[in-house]
Amino acid sequence: MNNYKIKLNNEAESREAQDLFEQLGFTWAGDHPENGDWYSHLYAEKSSCCHLPIYVWNGLGDKFQALTLP
Repeated sequence: MNNYKIKLNNEAESREAQDLFEQLGFTWAGDHPENGDWYSHLYAEKSSCCHLPIYVWNGLGDKFQALTLP
């Protein structure tokens, strides 16, 4: 599987992205951080997807393909 990252605007988009990643065969591997914009950055690598702090997400660079929701 390819590696992806996606920036989201709200919790509803986060849940939609999680559902779409699961349909592609990724399994949810993280929990929901309690502070800040926990829902705003997701990544999917190998067969797992998870939320990331923005400083980690930014550091993924070109290793992960950036996606957007329509």
